[in-house]
Amino acid sequence: MIDKGNLKVIGQQILVVLIAAILVLIALKFLFSTKYFPKSQVNQELEKQIKEIKNKQDSLNKVILVIRKDQEVLIKKEEQNNIMIEKNNQDLQIIKNKYNEKINNVGTYTPTQLDSFFTDRYGKYN
Repeated sequence: MIDKGNLKVIGQQILVVLIAAILVLIALKFLFSTKYFPKSQVNQELEKQIKEIKNKQDSLNKVILVIRKDQEVLIKKEEQNNIMIEKNNQDLQIIKNKYNEKINNVGTYTPTQLDSFFTDRYGKYN
């Protein structure tokens, strides 16, 4: 099962990378959009690279959304499983207490009651 903490850390790391990419894109846009640098072949190549980076950023944002949805589903499933485990543990404790009481009272049983006790516990011997 995927750990909630690991998913959160991964999500935060992806978010940091995305923010850094955005800041780099903003800096490049500001730097190359000033009047000091005329349009050139290099500038056109950089704009092409910026578009590619923006496309990759959009793809990563979509992946992050999918991961967050999956994370929510897994958290809900984990909570449901924890509730089931707790209920099973409670039921198991009730059964243990019931049989412990029966075992402790075995000394006071008659032979017929002993036969009935062992038949209930282990099944009828044919």
